[in-house]
Amino acid sequence: MLKAIKKREINTTTYLPKMGNWATSSYDKSKLRTSDLMTGYFKTFASYTKDSTWTKVAKQSQVAVKKLSARHKSGLFPDFIKVTGKSIKLSAFKAYQIESAQDDEYGYNACRVPWRLAQTYKISKDSVTKNALKKQLNFFNKRKKITAVYTLTGRAVHSYTNTAFTAPVNFAAKTIKYTSLQKKTAKQLPKKIEKKNYFSATLEVVTALQ
Repeated sequence: MLKAIKKREINTTTYLPKMGNWATSSYDKSKLRTSDLMTGYFKTFASYTKDSTWTKVAKQSQVAVKKLSARHKSGLFPDFIKVTGKSIKLSAFKAYQIESAQDDEYGYNACRVPWRLAQTYKISKDSVTKNALKKQLNFFNKRKKITAVYTLTGRAVHSYTNTAFTAPVNFAAKTIKYTSLQKKTAKQLPKKIEKKNYFSATLEVVTALQ
């Protein structure tokens, strides 16, 4: 499976994950789903396979994380970003260029980023991941509650809450000991696993199992 992923789903110029094996044109190859920057997994793949390609994917992912984190004071990542070149040049997509109105916002894809960063930090304890994660948690720590979807400048798009946004922040806060944020987000999580929202329920379960 790892051989197939490397062959079909890794951009051989940027060495970042593609959105799928269907991404064969240069334009499609440039599309990055930011929640796919799973550096901790990539490092684990490198250790398991002894294949240096995964080490390169992990390093390039960290370059992308650092650049994404620096783009806005909030530290939030967009759902999707255009990435070109070996040096990881970033440029924004507009709404509906990829999937939805949230393409250049912290939406239902990027809400997984705090979980991905925290997961990586548990594995590697590296400063790039920690700094990016702390920047996001500092932003969330200033909010009275975590709501669904934010612009990259930090404006809440909706007033409602959603577990898909709360659970990853709760896990991240627990990982690097943001105690007050952990307690605040824990109060927002449902007492029982949601039965009619698989995405939210899945994120609550997988973050709870970490």
